[in-house]
Amino acid sequence: MFPSKFSKYTALTLIFAIIFLLAGCREKKPPEPYKPPQKITITYYKMNDPIEVMKPFFDEFKSIKGNELVEFKYVSFDNLEKYEDRIINELAEGGGPDIFSMPNYWIAKHQKKIYPMPQNMMTVEQFRNTFVNVAETDLIRPEDPSKPDSPLRIYGLPMYVDTLALYYNKAHFEDKLPQQGKPSSTWAGLTQDIISLTKADNSFERFERAGAALGRADNINHAVEILYSIMLQYGTKFYDENYKRSIIASQQGLTANNKPFMPGVESLNLYTSFALPSNQYYTWNQYLADSASDDKEIAAFAKGKVSMIFGFSDYYQKILDEIKILKTKNQTVIDPAYVRISLLPQIYDPEKSKDKRNTFPLYYAETVSRTSPPQNRQKAWEFLQFLTSKNSLQTYNTKTHKPTSRRDLIDEQKTNQIYGVFAEQAGFADSILIYDYDYYKNALSNAIQTVIDAVDRSDIALKKAEDKITSILPETGMVPPGPYVSSKPVSQTQNR
Repeated sequence: MFPSKFSKYTALTLIFAIIFLLAGCREKKPPEPYKPPQKITITYYKMNDPIEVMKPFFDEFKSIKGNELVEFKYVSFDNLEKYEDRIINELAEGGGPDIFSMPNYWIAKHQKKIYPMPQNMMTVEQFRNTFVNVAETDLIRPEDPSKPDSPLRIYGLPMYVDTLALYYNKAHFEDKLPQQGKPSSTWAGLTQDIISLTKADNSFERFERAGAALGRADNINHAVEILYSIMLQYGTKFYDENYKRSIIASQQGLTANNKPFMPGVESLNLYTSFALPSNQYYTWNQYLADSASDDKEIAAFAKGKVSMIFGFSDYYQKILDEIKILKTKNQTVIDPAYVRISLLPQIYDPEKSKDKRNTFPLYYAETVSRTSPPQNRQKAWEFLQFLTSKNSLQTYNTKTHKPTSRRDLIDEQKTNQIYGVFAEQAGFADSILIYDYDYYKNALSNAIQTVIDAVDRSDIALKKAEDKITSILPETGMVPPGPYVSSKPVSQTQNR
C-alpha cells in the first residue's frame, strides 16, 4: 500500500517538474522598448496679432508640467480674404492648421470644418457662466447641423468681443452743445446733435464741418455694421422660421396705429436720411471722404471735418496714427485729447425704455480644425482654454486693448477712460446669423447706395437685397442661432 502511494506522489512530482522545465525552456518575451514622449507641434493661424503678442503665451503654456514637448508654429495674417481662402483650401486637402482664428460669423458656413471642444474640458453651462452672452449665441451649436435637437457642443473660445461704438470730437460738442458735452444716447437725440454740429458752406464739399459720417456705403468703412445695429434695435427678423428665406424687407407686425411695420425698411430709411440733401439733418456726401481710401471717414475725423464717426475699438489707434501722418504733411488736425468714445445710440431711450440695448459685434474666436491629428487636438484645446483664462486675457487686453470676452473682467475694464465703453457694450451685443458676410455686405451696400442715388425707394432697394440673400441660403435652411436649451446633458454624450 505504501509503495503504491509513493508511486503516485512520485509520478505527480515528475509531471509538475516536467511542466516547470518546459515553461522555463520557452523563450521569454523581451520587455517593450522605452518610448520617450513625442514632441507635438501645434500649427496656429491667426488674424492680426503679431508673434510678439502671442509668444509669451506659448512660452508660459510650455512651462506648465506636461507641456514641455509642445512646440508652436505660428502664422499671422492681415488679409481676411486670403486667410479664409488658405484655410479652406488646406483643410480641403486634409492639411491646414491645428488651431485657427475664425470670425464670429463663420460658424454657419464652416461648422463642419471645426473639431469641437472635448466635453470633459468645459460644459456648456460653464461656457455660459464664463463668457458674455453673444459668444454663446455664436459659438455653441448642435453637434449635428441637420438635427437642431442634437447635443450641444462648443465650437470656439473668444479672446475678446468687440462692438460698434460712437467716436466724437469733444471740442465740437463743447463749442456747440456745452449743455451736453457729449452725444445723445438715442438716434432721435443724435439727429438734433447733428443739426447743431453741422456747418454748411458753398465749398465743393458743401460742408465746412459734417455732424456725423452716416448715410452712405461707399465712403464709410462700417456702413453695413451701423445698419445692422439699427436693425437689431428695431427688432428686425432676418429670416423666416425655417431660416430658408430672408425677410428683412417684409412686414413684421403692426405699429401702434395699426399700420404695417417693416423694421428693416425703417432702419434703412433712418440710416440713409443723413446723406439725403432733402433731409433737415443732411450731413454727409461723397466728397467728404475718399471711397478708394482705406481710411475713408477716419481721415475726415482726424482733420476735424466731421464731429462723429462709428467704429470698433481699433479705430482709436487708427485715428491717432492718422493724426500723426497728417501732421507730417502740415495739414490741420484735431487735438488727440479731444478724441472720445461713447456708447452706441439706441432707438429707444435706455433711461426710460425696458427694451434691451443693442450693438453689433465683430470678433474672432479660436478653434481647432477637424483635420488636426488626434494627438494634437486635445493639446490644442488645452492651450485655448489656457489662452482664454482670466490671467491670460488680462495680459492680452493690456497688450492689445481689445475688450474682454469674459464676464469676470468686464467691471475691471469698464473703468478704462478710453476703452471702457467697449467692455460695457460686450454684455448687450447681439449677433446676426450670417451665411456669407461679404455677400450680405455687398447686397446691403448696394441697397444703401441705390437709395442715396435715387435709383430705388428704400422698400424696393431692401427687397432686392432680401432676394439676393435668400438666393445663397442652403435649401434645407440654417440652424437657428442660440441660446439653446439642451434636451440631453452634455456630460451624457460620448466624446468623439
